[in-house]
Amino acid sequence: MELLNWAGAADQLLEAVATGKADVAVGLIHRWVKPLEAGLDVKLVSSVHGGCLRLVAAQGGGITSDVKSFKGKVIGVSDLNSPAKQFYAIHLAKRGVDIDKDVEWRVYPADLLDGAVKKGEIQAIADGDPNLYLIEKRNPGLFTEIGNSAKGEYAERICCVVGARAQFAQKDKPHAAAVVRALAQASNYVAENPNEAAKIYHKYTPKVPVEDLQKLLAELTYKHHPAGAPLRTEVEAFARDFHNAGILKKSTDVVRFANHVSLDVLG
Repeated sequence: MELLNWAGAADQLLEAVATGKADVAVGLIHRWVKPLEAGLDVKLVSSVHGGCLRLVAAQGGGITSDVKSFKGKVIGVSDLNSPAKQFYAIHLAKRGVDIDKDVEWRVYPADLLDGAVKKGEIQAIADGDPNLYLIEKRNPGLFTEIGNSAKGEYAERICCVVGARAQFAQKDKPHAAAVVRALAQASNYVAENPNEAAKIYHKYTPKVPVEDLQKLLAELTYKHHPAGAPLRTEVEAFARDFHNAGILKKSTDVVRFANHVSLDVLG
């Protein structure tokens, strides 16, 4: 097996899988739904953990847990197709907020989002960990958590999924299944041993203290990593959320979409 350290955009990662440059990749489902709708030949075969997306509001910025408080406010994101932007746009839309008129989404480099808050340019940040964790760490007391995809109705929902080249997943199920089982075992190990997992991983992120990695891994829901029919059910639920929020095309049948992009390689 060869591991590729991919630093490109999520769409490029999916394209690499679809075109055979890679057989399997891991990424946030929120970035993959639209490219999959567009027809990239990739199958979702498993997942590795639940939510890692959060929404934090600046103290004194006027945003609270009441959705009405978002009207007229500016939310900072790392890009307009970021998983956190997609997730919280859906979350707010489900609660009656017009995500195009009631709020403004403003893009900043991920490591400069807290600077935009201090300048008064945005009142909240929607992003993922570890970036939000590090922002909060260097700005103690500045933010209040408003939303967390690992809690509430999304507590037992997928976040990071495993996509496989369609021909590989369909024609070589034994090896595809081996990848799925290996990643499930790794996810379980992280869930049960976050401290040891952080020590193992630290060599890949030497600038991040082991203690920070341990806290991050302990908070992520690595115990939730469905495959097969449960995965297909969750893919459909995500597709329905995207469809209802107007992110997927009106003509897209979410049931057919979930059936088409999900594949059970373990059965």
